[in-house]
Amino acid sequence: MTAQPCTLISESHQVMAATATIHVAVAATTSSAAHDAFTASWRWLAAAEARFSRFIPASEINALNATPERWFAASADLFAVVTASLEAARASGGLFDPTILPALEAEGFDRDFREIDRAAVLEWRTAQEFAGGAWDRVELDAEGQRIRLPHGVRLDLGGIVKGWAADHVVDAFWQHAPDEIHGIMLNLGGDMALRGGADLPEPWAIAIADPRPGAVRDVALITLRIGGVATS
Repeated sequence: MTAQPCTLISESHQVMAATATIHVAVAATTSSAAHDAFTASWRWLAAAEARFSRFIPASEINALNATPERWFAASADLFAVVTASLEAARASGGLFDPTILPALEAEGFDRDFREIDRAAVLEWRTAQEFAGGAWDRVELDAEGQRIRLPHGVRLDLGGIVKGWAADHVVDAFWQHAPDEIHGIMLNLGGDMALRGGADLPEPWAIAIADPRPGAVRDVALITLRIGGVATS
């Protein structure tokens, strides 16, 4: 099958303390088919930030953290992300741990990253220096969609929620988009979800920047049509 001519349209917004960009490959004859999906995507991401950010006092994650030792009736989205975070903790043997919030705050990450002098707080630490390890005591009630945190345990979902949100947006609002849309790439502050069908002329190309101070070249270039990419 010959790939159809297409053009790239993009939109960017500030959300979840990061720049989010949606790139969409659409048929060259149209650029309006993606309008509704763009609108739905940005609306959902704004609601997700209000739900998951610990820097928004009225967020649902803050409400959960404020009710230890009691069953908390969670939204479907919060229950899904907490479940995914505990599965990641179990799969990694605790190397990924959503219960290290007190340690993060002690290191200076007690406010939005945009307000932090990162050079003043970022130092090398070993995994043993971070207090955590309570993830296996968090209880889930799947039938009642409830969560119960043990005393003294609070969750930070920052290590997983952007990737989860990127996947959700692509699957929920673009999976069944009109035929004129051949592919999508969502970059949510470095967490990326990508989709592309046979009509996408070529795979998405993603450059990995060299993180060392003063570096100007990329360290790698990867290409793929479907999947996810994250850098840390």
